Amino acid sequence: MRYPNVPLRSVRRLVPTLVGLLCCTYSSGAAAQTTDTSPKDVVPSVWQHHEVMFSYNKGSCSNLEQRAQQILLYLGARRDATVSVNGCWYRSRTIGPVMSAHADFYTLAPVADESRSTVKARWNALQMTPQHPDFMRARACELVEAMKDLITNNFSLRDIEYRTDCHPHFNGKDAFAVTGQVLEAAP
Repeated sequence: MRYPNVPLRSVRRLVPTLVGLLCCTYSSGAAAQTTDTSPKDVVPSVWQHHEVMFSYNKGSCSNLEQRAQQILLYLGARRDATVSVNGCWYRSRTIGPVMSAHADFYTLAPVADESRSTVKARWNALQMTPQHPDFMRARACELVEAMKDLITNNFSLRDIEYRTDCHPHFNGKDAFAVTGQVLEAAP
């Protein structure tokens, strides 16, 4: 005995409708995003080069390189930002007793003189906690603490609040919070 495949037919009819709704939602969100940036919000800026060393002694070298680079990019560094770690044990790539990281990156800085070539930028809300952005975790507290001078001295920031409360072997959901505004390239 054959049974009719009613659920499959219903799904086949539903798919074009869902695709249409998704397209409409995406395009209306993009339109709203482009209208949010008015000409008065645009800040003429230039890229400034930075080479900074910082110390850190937890985890693996490759994890440190990846996580520190993700933080730099999240804060608006140019996409060619790199982080390399010195002081790793050769074979295991784990962090040795003395370790330093070298960050090479560009950030935007506002300029008053628009006569030279500038980049359109705007001030965006900054929130970095163990829950945000997605790649952050409570165990990143010591890294956020180690990168404080790098972040506060090399990025264009406004109304910044930088709090870390790191404890060995335990960091909760409120272990750190970095909030304020950061200057980023306008889309």
